[in-house]
Amino acid sequence: MNKGQISFDLILTIMVVLLFVAEVQLVTSQLQETQKNATVRNQEKAMALNIYSIMSTAKALDEDGAKVYLEYKTDALIAPETSGVVQQCEIDLETGVITYTRDGETIVSEILDFDAGNLTIINTTINCGEKIQVLK
Repeated sequence: MNKGQISFDLILTIMVVLLFVAEVQLVTSQLQETQKNATVRNQEKAMALNIYSIMSTAKALDEDGAKVYLEYKTDALIAPETSGVVQQCEIDLETGVITYTRDGETIVSEILDFDAGNLTIINTTINCGEKIQVLK
């Protein structure tokens, strides 16, 4: 083996190691971004499920002929990368839609089988984190 051959092998080995480290770092950053997106989506789905449960409970009480007044404080959607609230989060109780803006993208999500029935919703459009008030 020549002296130059050992140096070339060493340089080639270092380049391969550096490429491997860069690839691992890229995959890790992509996994973190996916996790951040999943965190917000899970919060949004939990909020939709809670609203559905509250409305279903109010409708069931209404069908039994009971006087109904329910007040439920919705959650705010928290974006983990900014440790702050997602921008422009709005719940439309008339159409059963949650709309919010994150990273410049507007996301619209429907609340499962949403139907207010004969219930009176005091404010049909609220921001996330505000109270839903239902009466009959």
